[in-house]
Amino acid sequence: MQPKFVEHPAFHLVGLSTRTSNADEMAGKGRIGAVWERFYAENLFQKIPNQTEPGVVLALYTEYEEDGNAPYSFAVGVKVSDVADLPPGLTAYSVPAAKYAVFTSAQGSIPGIVIDIWKSIWSSQIKRAYRSDFEIYDGRSRDRDNAQIDVWVSVK
Repeated sequence: MQPKFVEHPAFHLVGLSTRTSNADEMAGKGRIGAVWERFYAENLFQKIPNQTEPGVVLALYTEYEEDGNAPYSFAVGVKVSDVADLPPGLTAYSVPAAKYAVFTSAQGSIPGIVIDIWKSIWSSQIKRAYRSDFEIYDGRSRDRDNAQIDVWVSVK
């Protein structure tokens, strides 16, 4: 699978976040699933003001300590124009402008397509920057059993 390379401008994201690592996620001590569950169970999508892309949810991987093996911050949220007036318990992130390799998943069930696309990314030859990476869940992912997502991976 060949990614396309795209420059993306800086943006702000507000969402529910946690700190985790790939080792914890793969060892059954992960936190990512719980963040997703809470984000939707508490209807946080509807509570975040100043959304710039209504209907689009992002999963953000940022604040990497080193590389993909070290801890990082993970958030589920939305792009916003202003980070003032945050709902309680949510975090704001500023994602700088960067060059990204954009990978598009196959169509299928979530989380299977997400796991598969990340396996492709990990085995690719791209030179990751480990700044901020994000998954886009838009209209193509409304049906969890027949979804498709894009994964934007910051590159050097």
